[in-house]
Amino acid sequence: MTFLERGLLQDETATGILVLDSHGTLIEVNAQYMLMTGFEREELIGKNIKEIDPCSAKHIASKENMLFGHYNSTLHGKYAKQSPVEISYFYQKTENLSHFFLFIKESNAE
Repeated sequence: MTFLERGLLQDETATGILVLDSHGTLIEVNAQYMLMTGFEREELIGKNIKEIDPCSAKHIASKENMLFGHYNSTLHGKYAKQSPVEISYFYQKTENLSHFFLFIKESNAE
């Protein structure tokens, strides 16, 4: 059962959400992220963050130093669309699972 199915993440929100496993593989994405990028869920699930967002990959490369944070980046959409975004993230580790959560909001930078 996915995070969305369990009601742990909102599918319909103004914020794009990505959930990655401890290896950086995308395991969950919400509707807003798909709208922001033009990708379908099937095109994203199972891909490594390095393929989707190299900037985010650099930020999560050293999870020992990363519990939570915020940075600005450029979102690369399916049809070469690029948008400035703000990304907030946190790392959650439980007894037997580890996940990265990325929350992506379009930036209002002028």
